[in-house]
Amino acid sequence: MIAMETTVQAVTVYLDRARITRAGRCDVGIGVHEIAVENLPPILATESLRATGRGTARARLLSVEAQKTHYVHPTQQNVAELSARLEQLQDRDGALVQEEQNAAAHAEFLAQTAASAAENLPKGLAFSRANMEQVTQFGEWLQEETRTTRERLRQLGLQRRELQREIEKVQRELAQVQSPRATERYRAVITVEITQPGVLELELVYVVPRAGWQPLYDLRVEEADASPSVQLVYLGQVWQKTGEDWGDTALTLSTAKPAVTAQLPELSPWYVGPPLPPPAPTARGLGAPAMMRAMSAEAPPADALLEERLAAPAEAMAPMETETAEVRTSGAAVSYEIRQRVSVPSDGEPHNTTVAILPLPARLDFLTAPRRTSYAYRRATIANQSEYILLPGQLNIFWGAEYIGTSQLKNVAPGQEFEAFLGIDERVRVERKLITHEIDKRLLGNRRRMEFGYRITLENLLPQAIRITTRDQIPVSRHEDVKVQLTRANPPPAEEELGILKWELSLPPREKRDIEFEFMVESPKEMTLVGLPA
Repeated sequence: MIAMETTVQAVTVYLDRARITRAGRCDVGIGVHEIAVENLPPILATESLRATGRGTARARLLSVEAQKTHYVHPTQQNVAELSARLEQLQDRDGALVQEEQNAAAHAEFLAQTAASAAENLPKGLAFSRANMEQVTQFGEWLQEETRTTRERLRQLGLQRRELQREIEKVQRELAQVQSPRATERYRAVITVEITQPGVLELELVYVVPRAGWQPLYDLRVEEADASPSVQLVYLGQVWQKTGEDWGDTALTLSTAKPAVTAQLPELSPWYVGPPLPPPAPTARGLGAPAMMRAMSAEAPPADALLEERLAAPAEAMAPMETETAEVRTSGAAVSYEIRQRVSVPSDGEPHNTTVAILPLPARLDFLTAPRRTSYAYRRATIANQSEYILLPGQLNIFWGAEYIGTSQLKNVAPGQEFEAFLGIDERVRVERKLITHEIDKRLLGNRRRMEFGYRITLENLLPQAIRITTRDQIPVSRHEDVKVQLTRANPPPAEEELGILKWELSLPPREKRDIEFEFMVESPKEMTLVGLPA
């Protein structure tokens, strides 16, 4: 059997697994040979194992087989090397601690000297034991010496912090080497028939679970006079815990879902008929907890339909050049081939790699819901004019140098638009007041009528005109005897649906605009209503 050394050459990472390509070469003579590739991951999907080859040798592939094997535990030499390395680092840390203590003592001496000088130098000047030039020189020396000592303490702190990280890394490696772990691994045995001797290069391809990637986005918006400047940094967070490190390898991120597309989901029978009889009640009945759940399910809050949520979810220097991924489409799946080679250790931690940096066109406007909040929210409507599919993932939002917050990006295909909320802007002021609250004392057929009116004032303190969408609402009746009607709105709303009123206005710089609306609620006199303004 010929043992062949291989290295990971390429990795295609799917959302929940990875395809590994290993490569190696060996010299072969005429005849049938078994070539062994050792130390493959214990979670390898054996049915996915494939091999291909080429070279100066003329060969025919006969079979590829995965065999379980056991690898040797790390030798004592490895433990000794790591232990010696740990001792060296700890000795260096001890020397830094001593130096830090000396610097701290010197700083304390300088502080005491400064306190003593502050008390005694005025006396020396008064009795002519020192002149002003000497005092000045002493003060400059003391100031410079104090500054130098503090800087030294800061540098020592930084050195110790970096050294401590290295110590912790070596300690983790040493613990991993010393701790027991699974000894089962796989060996790939490739059987080939050689009719002409020479060099044979083999590629081994297999699939492993416990690996995946997910998108991560940084959205940076810079304020401009005419339109905002938007840059979307598309990152891939790659993780793996397969038992083998991927070192300096060609990385491809794929949107394909092998587990979903491998087979068509089957349909179950769809039955229709009269309802089944209810189960017989127990002797104890429902019980208090079940009764409480049933009551809460039958009696939702009276003002549930009146609630509305407003979804609201840096200084840039000249950017460095960044290699972006090449997009390849195969069927419904898209693959991003990362141009730079990447190393991903088998530690289960996320490791970021840049997929693309996309300058995208955007429209900036404002959105406010004065019934819920008196703030105006900046909103960017961004068009994905790239060839990249933006998969669902976390979106970190920056306005200039300011971190706004985190949102979630849904699936955005090329050509689609998506929205990002960029925080509040207090230069757009919003005020809402109740201006009408009347109860008609005249009864028409034993019915009571109430009228309510509101005024919303919008003020633009920005130096340019803005577009602002304002949302408010009137109640929605949940009873046939309760009538709600919008009686007046100036200006009329652009949309009205389920009591939600929406205005889309253009507001010139340094100007105000009022929105007024009134509504009427009519109900039987004896009926008690909830959810109305106080």
